[in-house]
Amino acid sequence: LISGNTRHGIELLGMQNSINVNLIGTTASGLTALPNGMDGVHVGGGCCVLITRNLISGNSGTGIAFGIPGQIPVGTVQIVDNTIGTNLHGTAALANLSGIIGQGDGISITGNLISGNTGNGIGAMGLHWDIRANRIGCDSAGRVAIPNGGGITVSSTVHASTDSITIGGGAPSHGNVISGNKGSGVLISG
Repeated sequence: LISGNTRHGIELLGMQNSINVNLIGTTASGLTALPNGMDGVHVGGGCCVLITRNLISGNSGTGIAFGIPGQIPVGTVQIVDNTIGTNLHGTAALANLSGIIGQGDGISITGNLISGNTGNGIGAMGLHWDIRANRIGCDSAGRVAIPNGGGITVSSTVHASTDSITIGGGAPSHGNVISGNKGSGVLISG
């Protein structure tokens, strides 16, 4: 249980880190918020981070933030099978400010439930992003809307165009369910 802290729930500044099977920003039941004062998980720089099977909800800042402008660039981040912005069961919103916001190279976001956040489910900037098999804006079954402010927003940067970010993939299992969001499902700018 990593909740109720004044700053970030977890702040990473090094290399080769894993964050697995935690409740970040909620009570022990996973049903109500006990917010961290900033981001749930904040990766301030480095490489090779695995974030998997966590509940990251109810935080005052972003659920997972990395590669924020002005900090050390981030590379090789895998965000897999997390619940971000809902309760433990994926049936009701426990909003973060945004779900995932990041700038980096070699980012994989796969198999997550990203719903109920006040802002975007995902905000992507950088090179070589792979966003597949996520549920964004709906419940864990993909049947009921639990809206984010927007689904996925892809923005170009000085160093990267939007054509290096893949949403979905070649196989049916790679597709995302992006539904029920208040703004655009996918917005690409730049």
